[in-house]
Amino acid sequence: MHTIQGAASNGGGGSILRQMLRKLWADHVFWTRLYIVSALGNLPDKSVVLQRLLRNQDEIGKVLEPFYGSSATHLLVQLLKQHILLAGKLIEALRRNDIAGSQKLDTDWKTNADEISAFLARINKNISIETMRPMMREHLKLTASEVGARLAGDFAREIQFFDNALMQSMQMADYLTSVTAKFTPSSSLAMRG
Repeated sequence: MHTIQGAASNGGGGSILRQMLRKLWADHVFWTRLYIVSALGNLPDKSVVLQRLLRNQDEIGKVLEPFYGSSATHLLVQLLKQHILLAGKLIEALRRNDIAGSQKLDTDWKTNADEISAFLARINKNISIETMRPMMREHLKLTASEVGARLAGDFAREIQFFDNALMQSMQMADYLTSVTAKFTPSSSLAMRG
């Protein structure tokens, strides 16, 4: 992965980093979709799918580690995994029609998204919190809409929300590529490790 950082600092790694982040964010949206289907259907594969979705967060961390260091990416991966686990609990609460539980989990999920945005802005001054936070919130909105449409049995809208989530994830990947490719340790509060 260090070759990605070196190539990015020389101007050539942006396309490699972009390809990797786009693939990982697309994977994130696909595995999230599979988890939504499995969890709402209470299918026996839901825990296996959730584990694969959690592994995606480790994969994102491995791509970003050469830029931000092991300490910062470890903390980021923990926030990302918390994001997935909260989403999983929220989907389960919605499946059980637990309104009070789902409202609390939705608030916690949004708080976590804001924490991810703030953390990214803290470790890389090129990341604008004013850009990152709305991107994360839109990601949550599209995922929640996908869940809501599935629960309502509106499968055509569910697929539309999935398509929109996939497109939005590419925008997020491209933004993260652009700010990460410009990153230098001296221009950040990154915790090197």
